[in-house]
Amino acid sequence: MDNARQRLLKICKSYAIADKRCHVRYGRVAQEVHAYIKDGSFDCLMVGSHGRSGWQLLLGSKATSILHGAPVDTWVFKVKAAEGTANGATKNGN
Repeated sequence: MDNARQRLLKICKSYAIADKRCHVRYGRVAQEVHAYIKDGSFDCLMVGSHGRSGWQLLLGSKATSILHGAPVDTWVFKVKAAEGTANGATKNGN
């Protein structure tokens, strides 16, 4: 979990997002996101998506699972892959 948190903090720092706003949870994506939203006082949720095929072409499989049953209004936006990669992941997984 520490490795995941360190990776997340690096990303958050690049977007000037405060450490206290960066959270790591393990489990099924949709269930963890829904639980986190219910635990907090959120008005809406924004989810990035790469998109693949069918509904996943439009939203992506994780975004689709989060969207269904989300307890608040949810915005899904397209995320571009990082340069030099097929899906945004680096060769060493970082």
